[in-house]
Amino acid sequence: MARLLLALLLVSFATFAYTTVYPVMVGQGGNTFTPQNITNLKVGDSVNFTWVNGMHSVTLSDAPAGTCVQSTSIQNSEIQAPTNVVGTSVLFNITSSTPPTVWYFCRVLQHCQGGMWGVLKLESASNSTNPSPSSAPKSPNGGSSSQPATPEKTSSANKGEISGALIIGSGLLMYFAGLFL
Repeated sequence: MARLLLALLLVSFATFAYTTVYPVMVGQGGNTFTPQNITNLKVGDSVNFTWVNGMHSVTLSDAPAGTCVQSTSIQNSEIQAPTNVVGTSVLFNITSSTPPTVWYFCRVLQHCQGGMWGVLKLESASNSTNPSPSSAPKSPNGGSSSQPATPEKTSSANKGEISGALIIGSGLLMYFAGLFL
């Protein structure tokens, strides 16, 4: 009986998955996205765009990096319309339908032409024929393709997935099994 309970507990913890939330500061230090590029994203990860300063947007574009034209191939290519509300945050979730490389820019005034654009690459795309961050054009106002994002780990159970229920269920099973042993 104890072995069965231990097996149930291990299965529950094996399904307890973590997702990564990558922060991107919008307008920090001027007309920039900080960091400008994020690589090795996985399905289930998210990018949290947070407005720090100024009026900006997050708009998806088609290839290559630095293209300042709204995408015609991606439905709902406006992640966030222009806003200047400091503290506004928008979560962009990486799903199985997310393209291997996502290009984005600020469509306010001439911000994109001044270097306010960025690239998100899924893990499988990082080693493909897409241009590497070092070959992408550099932002003239400080954005750097080599700037790493500092991910924040969050539990997928917090997003209402079934793994949290499995852990709670396993704990209850162990509790009641302890009463009978």
